Amino acid sequence: MKMLKRMILENLGLKNHIHELLDPNFIMFRFTHYKGSSIISEDHENNIKYDGLSGHTDVSFLTFISQNQVNGLQINKNGEWIDVNLSPNSYAVLCGDSFKAWTNGRLHSVYHRVTMSGEIDRFSIQFNTYLKPGHFIEAPKELVDEKHPLLFKPYEMLGLFSYVASRDSSVDVFKDYCGVSYDKM
Repeated sequence: MKMLKRMILENLGLKNHIHELLDPNFIMFRFTHYKGSSIISEDHENNIKYDGLSGHTDVSFLTFISQNQVNGLQINKNGEWIDVNLSPNSYAVLCGDSFKAWTNGRLHSVYHRVTMSGEIDRFSIQFNTYLKPGHFIEAPKELVDEKHPLLFKPYEMLGLFSYVASRDSSVDVFKDYCGVSYDKM
């Protein structure tokens, strides 16, 4: 996890910010069980049943996903859902909204979902990385200039969590909370 963040920051020319993202890490660990036989809603055209996790982005910096050998993770690329077929002992790593905000849009959060099409249960483990509560997420000044205006206002994770919990699920909840809007004159 730290090595991946270090590589990203070095690639962006931000070596002096490595400790900012590595030292105050906060990790949320989740174990998810999707029942193969349960149907919450169906997409008859594509013969897919959804088990409670429709399309979304994660608000974390990075999400590491490991699963049993029942695939179901899909990412959206140009409006098309693509299966992520993980081999045993491998992980999917997704960039989240917080890393997108911190890099002022240079990284993109991955729009993804979980689908179930078989009868076998799917298990997955997710590690989400955050800054500790009380630390503000703000793009470094090196990533903001005339060519790259500030895209997201500084925010704190607990405020974001509270906002997300008080809203209906929406693709734009993150942008609604901390996105910067510029009036075109």
